Amino acid sequence: MILTDNISKLNHLDNAIKLNDVVKTINGKTFNETTYCEFYDNINTLLQEDKTIVLIVVRNGKPIQFSIDKALLF
Repeated sequence: MILTDNISKLNHLDNAIKLNDVVKTINGKTFNETTYCEFYDNINTLLQEDKTIVLIVVRNGKPIQFSIDKALLF
């Protein structure tokens, strides 16, 4: 019963990036004054590497950190 109560309190959506989240940094780098091409090139480079990608987003005025671990599925 206690286990069921604890599981029901977990909300997987709180642990995911949402539509209105504002990305502030990616791996510690801010993109306030970069062009779209610079941003795209940086993201493309990060996706080709094996390193974890760390995003800090702002949701409802609060910063939240997400780590994206990449893995080969097949």
